[in-house]
Amino acid sequence: MKKYFLSILSCFLLGCCLLSCERDLQGVCFNNGVYNADHKECECPIGYDGVVCEKVQRNQILGSYIGKMEHLTNTLYNYTVTLESDSTDITKIWIKGFPYYNSTIYATLAPNTSSNSSDHYLKFSIPYQVFNISGYVSGMVAETYEGITITSTIQPPSSTSTESCTFTTD
Repeated sequence: MKKYFLSILSCFLLGCCLLSCERDLQGVCFNNGVYNADHKECECPIGYDGVVCEKVQRNQILGSYIGKMEHLTNTLYNYTVTLESDSTDITKIWIKGFPYYNSTIYATLAPNTSSNSSDHYLKFSIPYQVFNISGYVSGMVAETYEGITITSTIQPPSSTSTESCTFTTD
């Protein structure tokens, strides 16, 4: 009887330990993510994603894209742009070969404000900045099902007028 009681007690204690360990493992979040016990998931800071915040979000959009840019004249021009990571900021990307004067500009990851949790398409804001020495640009980079779309307002060098342009992948 004593052996039977010790077996049951051992199983009970082992079960409690395993449940406790399982809870502890579920609470692990990387990259300063915070475990939400009510939802049993990690809430990741901007720039990170994944079950335990292990993925750098911008990495899913990096690469070269071939597409067309429409200017005010409704003329389509072919361009290749490359999105590269910034070496110090995980929320920043560099857009090389920007479809206007073949410039390099930057964009920063915009927070996902969608209430739809399945909306994992990324959006990057292009802050107002100088390009090609004296031109100005601002806009948005958005990941799409087909690739990317870059919408921008451009003020060319030596001009006071602006034009809106949209780059879309083929």
